[in-house]
Amino acid sequence: MVLIGGGSGIIIGGGTVGRGPYIGPREPAASSSAVYVVPGPVEGTTRKFGCNNDIDSGGTFEDIVEMGGTYAGMPDAFGAGQGDTLEVVSTDAADAAAGTGARTVQIYGLDEDGVEVDETITLNGVTAVDTTAATWARCWRAVVRSAGSGATAAGTISVVFKTKYSTPTCVSILTTAPGYNQTMIAAWTVPAGKVARIVAWGSAFANGSNGDSTVLLRARPDGEVWQVKEQAALKGGSTTWFHRPYPIPGEFAALTDIKITANSDTNNAVLAAWFDVVTEDA
Repeated sequence: MVLIGGGSGIIIGGGTVGRGPYIGPREPAASSSAVYVVPGPVEGTTRKFGCNNDIDSGGTFEDIVEMGGTYAGMPDAFGAGQGDTLEVVSTDAADAAAGTGARTVQIYGLDEDGVEVDETITLNGVTAVDTTAATWARCWRAVVRSAGSGATAAGTISVVFKTKYSTPTCVSILTTAPGYNQTMIAAWTVPAGKVARIVAWGSAFANGSNGDSTVLLRARPDGEVWQVKEQAALKGGSTTWFHRPYPIPGEFAALTDIKITANSDTNNAVLAAWFDVVTEDA
């Protein structure tokens, strides 16, 4: 997918249609291109992607995040006093400033006013390191930026709220597994002062599952509840992945939380999911 900036705000998507279903307004020819128009100038693009490595049967929907279950990175409303300090910690002492594993991690999110923030943390192994700011309200990505001779994280690196969820236990809002060096979180929040439009989303079985899954694109406008904005289905052995572009992308207001969830009718299903967003000033 190619983005063309400027006043036109046009997105052109094209290329070969691969194996599996193309879910859209109509089936394109393999060599065709489709034009998707976003009102106003394109100012920023974001791709969020994640994987849940163990969705079991029973009908319960889980978020497509590497920790499984319900994503804990969208805890409260925005506003003064809603932010918190984040702690970054590894399960391995080698993930430290002079260690052979990961040395620095950059984390991204929003503060309690919904403003985009990021900070680079120098790791200290199994000892947690606090962020400088105590006003984090969302954290939706962590990336290992430097490492020692191992060239990757030696342990699992977690990011947790220091105060929120501290009783009875801290809940990881992000984890970076060894070898990945980046989080796998299909969740994101529209920054303050912005409007977001999802131009495409999709999901896939990542382990050859023979089961069936329902996949939901969900959104929670600021101060409201979670709402289903789109539903799709995966069927093991046939529809094992989908990618749906939107010729007319829907609009999501500032501070809206967005995530992808799924269930399964078999145990141990592994699902990946993603969505592509363009943003502009509100």
